Amino acid sequence: MDWLGLPLKELHRLQPNIVWKFQQNCPFFIDIIHFWVLLYLIPLHVGNFLKVYAVHSYLTESSFHWKISAAHFHFIHVTKLS
Repeated sequence: MDWLGLPLKELHRLQPNIVWKFQQNCPFFIDIIHFWVLLYLIPLHVGNFLKVYAVHSYLTESSFHWKISAAHFHFIHVTKLS
């Protein structure tokens, strides 16, 4: 089974936590889509720092949802104020 072009065993070797969530928790796939969409929606002036921090947090921490929700909140309010 391939996922994002990588064999599942190879992906498991690279990031076991992600594969475990993908296999055990169906909503995780929706979270991935939400995550990547939000990365493109984050305003440029917030900058690459937030994007890099978000990616790092997503790959290393389980409590990521509140962070991306905060980024989404920021995007909505900054866009309305602009």
